[in-house]
Amino acid sequence: MTLNLKKPEGVALARELIAHCDVVVENFGPGVMSGLGLGYAELAEVKSDIVMFSMPAAGLYGPLSNLRTYGLSLASITGMDSLTGYDDGPPSRWRTPSPILSTASWARSRFSSR
Repeated sequence: MTLNLKKPEGVALARELIAHCDVVVENFGPGVMSGLGLGYAELAEVKSDIVMFSMPAAGLYGPLSNLRTYGLSLASITGMDSLTGYDDGPPSRWRTPSPILSTASWARSRFSSR
């Protein structure tokens, strides 16, 4: 499913879906969800006990927080590419957006017991 969050109908549908959820996971840059009207304060109005897990590429705060990137380039920035490959060869870049997938998996396991 995809929602066009740039349209009021998309935001309204997102709010309807969130009313039935326990957790919202997002990886937009800092401030994007609030700008869409879907920040934590707005979502807590929809569902008071909602848990929001924000995981922008370079964090919510700090010197790189405004960096816009995706999983594959994030692997290079963090040095993950240097951990792959064969002992006698050069580093091998990641083929899938593993940083994003592994972070989402960690978030699921962290909150699944609650």
